[in-house]
Amino acid sequence: MYYEEFAEDVRARVEDMAQVEIPDCVVTIRNVVKNNSVRRKALSIVRKDEKATPTIYLREFYEDYKEGRDIEDICDEIFDTYKSGLDRFKDEINMEEFLDFGKIRDQIYFKLINQEMNTQLLKDVPWRSYLDL
Repeated sequence: MYYEEFAEDVRARVEDMAQVEIPDCVVTIRNVVKNNSVRRKALSIVRKDEKATPTIYLREFYEDYKEGRDIEDICDEIFDTYKSGLDRFKDEINMEEFLDFGKIRDQIYFKLINQEMNTQLLKDVPWRSYLDL
């Protein structure tokens, strides 16, 4: 099974699992652009009332699958990872604080990255040119 097929199969299976516990959720696969235009396929389980959700990258799961790991076992781990990640979000992160710029302004930092290698990423984030970075 190719990576794209694997990702869609996992998405459908995880959605079936999630609908039992979270009927209002949507399970999506998206391509996340990381630094230096590295793209990673990620699964997210999103509920209407959530402002943030764990992002679960699929490449390592695919490698496990190619080495013979059962896809049902992979889907179980992904859903368990989502649930534990969501619990940490609720316990450790107050999302309301992210909506108040005055509370987060001291937590915003610049990161130098190569401008040429990050053209796709820079379409979606605020940035300022500095030399070739």
